[in-house]
Amino acid sequence: MAITEYYVSVAGAGAHDGTTAGNAWTLSEAITANNALGAGGAAGRRYNIITGAYTARAATDTISVGGTATSPAIWRGYNSAIGDLDNGTRDAYGVLTTTNFPDIGYDSTYGLTPSAGHIVFMNLDIAPNRGSAGVNGTVNQTYQNCRIVNSNTGGSTVGIYVELGSRIVNCDVSSGASSGVSAISCDETVHIVDCRITSPGAAGIRSTGTAYNAIHNNTIYNRGTSGIDIQGNGGGKSITGNTIYACVDAINIISTASGHQVIVGNMITDNSGYGIDFNGGTSGTAMVAGNRFRDNVSGNTNGYADYVSATNSRNITTDTGGASTDYVDAATNKDFAIVYDSPGFEEGYSHRTHIGACGFELPTPASIGAAAWNDTTAPNRTLT
Repeated sequence: MAITEYYVSVAGAGAHDGTTAGNAWTLSEAITANNALGAGGAAGRRYNIITGAYTARAATDTISVGGTATSPAIWRGYNSAIGDLDNGTRDAYGVLTTTNFPDIGYDSTYGLTPSAGHIVFMNLDIAPNRGSAGVNGTVNQTYQNCRIVNSNTGGSTVGIYVELGSRIVNCDVSSGASSGVSAISCDETVHIVDCRITSPGAAGIRSTGTAYNAIHNNTIYNRGTSGIDIQGNGGGKSITGNTIYACVDAINIISTASGHQVIVGNMITDNSGYGIDFNGGTSGTAMVAGNRFRDNVSGNTNGYADYVSATNSRNITTDTGGASTDYVDAATNKDFAIVYDSPGFEEGYSHRTHIGACGFELPTPASIGAAAWNDTTAPNRTLT
């Protein structure tokens, strides 16, 4: 099915039928028109939302109609020409560049509820203020190049929740509460990739699913509890190439978890609890290899001792003193680019020139984690 373009602006324009930029819908009009289509009726529709302040929204926006398995509905921000924000760039510190993103903001207790599957959200700066999931998603959704910051301070606050088959890619996500549940909550078969996740309280990523999740190449820092909190009993998780800094336990896995946990190529440093806490579990198996551990106060791992010992290939624990051992400027600017002489550069397997998220190859094994290496003499520097 071909994509059909529709247009949205702050005030709307012309005939308010969405067919051109000169006849744009308001955001509320676009949602109303979308929801009138019936199940799957938005397949192939792309709602292009021009830059502007769609703020002080005094009700929850519910998007109840999506696309189909072969043709999603798409809600995409743009600046002056549709598609001009799609690259999803980051600044020198690794923060998502949201300049000219449409700013969709909500008054207290409100947020965004996409209740249908097969929807893609791109290039949006979403600011809910809801004491539960600020963005309360469902199955088969994609969030790409979005910033989601739930400013609510309630104890049940979540930045975004998604379910089966969804993807969160290259997003910055935060829940503003000093306590709460997590920045990202999900169930099974969810992919979370290339995201930057922070907040003073709660977990970074919390999975309650009973099947596989892929958690790859994310930067998770300054969490009030775990960086990654696995609370689902079944199914293995693939946790690879992440940088997890200044949390309590970097990775916390419920004791009854089954399946095979693959924890490979992560930067796990400066956490006040364990690097990886299996909580005495005996129901599953694990592979723990190629990780960089440093200054995890309670220890690098807890539990699954035989599996940790059996798979302990190229885990690096050299400690040469503090965060500056590994990162360009973790303390002040939260710049987690890996310095060239980090012990993490001892990492890598013989068939690879780097492990983790370098983004480009070097002549020798390079860094691990979710940020690129950095050296002032190097020709390039790549950040995720």
